[in-house]
Amino acid sequence: TQRIGRLRPGEQVDVNGRVVGRPWLRIALARGESGFVHRDLLQSEQASKTKPATADRSNKDDVAIEPLEAVMTAGMNAIDVYERPGLANGKIDRIRALDRVIVTGKVKDRDWFRVALQNGGSGYVLGGLLSQPPSTKGTDQPPAVLQVGQEVVRDCPHCPELLALPAGRPLGVRLYHTSAEAPLPSDSPSFLYGLAVGRFEVTKAQFARFVAETGHRVPTGCIPQAPREFEPSLDWRNPGFAQTDNDPVVCVSWEDAKSYAAWLSRLTDKHYRLLNPMEWRYAASGGIRYITPWLSEDDAKRNHCFNENLYDANSPDCQDGYQTTAPVGRFWANAFGLYDMIGNASELVDNCSMTPGRPRDAACHRPHVIGGNWTTPPGFALLGIAASVEPGRRYTTVGFRVMRPLDN
Repeated sequence: TQRIGRLRPGEQVDVNGRVVGRPWLRIALARGESGFVHRDLLQSEQASKTKPATADRSNKDDVAIEPLEAVMTAGMNAIDVYERPGLANGKIDRIRALDRVIVTGKVKDRDWFRVALQNGGSGYVLGGLLSQPPSTKGTDQPPAVLQVGQEVVRDCPHCPELLALPAGRPLGVRLYHTSAEAPLPSDSPSFLYGLAVGRFEVTKAQFARFVAETGHRVPTGCIPQAPREFEPSLDWRNPGFAQTDNDPVVCVSWEDAKSYAAWLSRLTDKHYRLLNPMEWRYAASGGIRYITPWLSEDDAKRNHCFNENLYDANSPDCQDGYQTTAPVGRFWANAFGLYDMIGNASELVDNCSMTPGRPRDAACHRPHVIGGNWTTPPGFALLGIAASVEPGRRYTTVGFRVMRPLDN
């Protein structure tokens, strides 16, 4: 279901109805409209006055559990896992959007499920955030042709995960700056093909596999965030800060990224490439009307810790837990289910792969970078900003993701 707003912590809410047979409440919005929220996400004023919002410290074993064994799927956003049922209890883990979840029981008389964690333990998630997974018809093999609405697939064991996006217009609904409501100028027509877009940015481990299997040579030397001067000792293996194998690969050039996509094409007999700026904006927007995933600049400062890995070193707004790159998928997905579109690493795009029929110009053969990264202040994390870079240049803030046309 589409999200139409967000309530701030402590904000008063006027409840004007209850959904029959379901744990959802209808609430009045400030602009005269109505929306729906799960009842467990709200607390009555009377309860807040008489019962302090502190974590229940009793043992988990005293929770009354009804027998239930099922495999369910997280929705389009990451789900927090709690030590005990109830939002006042401590968070102990997070389930990534669209991931499958093993449910091991249901809390009696409450809409909470007990789920198995990868570390062998268990936790609790709000039931309304899980759904039954799509049918696989008795096979673990991905469909031959990826279609909109199907689950995440991989075209080969080492290929990036893909999500299907429908055909659309990246600027078919007007995109506005969050503050001045100024329209974002369009330089791209609509496109009539669907996209299979990388769910995450290409990781260091995925790029390492490509290098090992092809012998692709990446020269040493990279431009760090500060000072922005070429440093010959840095490269994608050592960008000057610690990374996990699941962090986005950085210190790669436009040519490196296109070579990686060409390798995937040879492996799968499908046409992998970088997104062009028009496709990237559409994918990053998640179908919203604004050029950031937040409704205002204040919301951007308040919520960027959950939405994206942006600049937070000594930030007065928040600390998102990562001063450089973060493992992919640690922050919330956008409405399309794509991660890290606005932050973590800026992404290389390909002006030469524009819509058929559009004339190419001199900019076609010049690398462009789009999107924010771990050094970007929240107020500057805009979907429409793209910048050209020198061919062959590599940066500690720049990575990439891949796509293929949906009909391929």
